[in-house]
Amino acid sequence: TYCPDDIRRKRVLKRGYNADIFEKLNGSQMPQINKIERSDIVIDTSKSIIITKQEINEIITLIPDKTLKDSVSYNLLNKLGGFLFDWVMQSKTVQV
Repeated sequence: TYCPDDIRRKRVLKRGYNADIFEKLNGSQMPQINKIERSDIVIDTSKSIIITKQEINEIITLIPDKTLKDSVSYNLLNKLGGFLFDWVMQSKTVQV
């Protein structure tokens, strides 16, 4: 998943953390450009949850094998974090 640092920072601050915590967390991670370069699929999470969910659905439909589709959809959704994972998995529009 990808989200610009400024949006990620706003989200962290909105959760009640301070800027120092964001900087420490951000500094301990691989730079996003490196993650993107290593990825086969990149999901831009800077948009709304609905748009992100639509993007995930589009990616899942491109995967032909059911077993692989189940594994990839689980991994994609799991990487989006607990809240979004639970929210998407409960939705009837995600077909796996």
